[in-house]
Amino acid sequence: MRQVFGAICAVILALPAMAQTTSDTDAQNATKLAQCELSANMIGAVQQARLDRVRKGRAAAKVMNANAAWPDSVKTALPTIVEFVYGLPRKDLTTQDLRETTRVQCLQQYEQVQGLTGSASN
Repeated sequence: MRQVFGAICAVILALPAMAQTTSDTDAQNATKLAQCELSANMIGAVQQARLDRVRKGRAAAKVMNANAAWPDSVKTALPTIVEFVYGLPRKDLTTQDLRETTRVQCLQQYEQVQGLTGSASN
């Protein structure tokens, strides 16, 4: 599932900071959790679209239409996620939970990705 890292990077790069709290640490943790949850939900939604036999060319629009509350910046990352998920063997998608895998990897690698983008504030 190493390819998930690339998909996570694409999602995090496309997302704005989404949480504000009273302390910097709380704000960073809230942002991290929110962005990782959104990333996981995006990949999970595309996985479900693939399992539902939605055509690759229609997957991004279908997922966005079903999740209208997602920020507009998701539209930038969604084609990369569609390419990733639709590139996996369909039979593997019935036994793997890409949503949970993405959530865990995102939480573990968030600071590394932020360091690559230069947007980490330590």
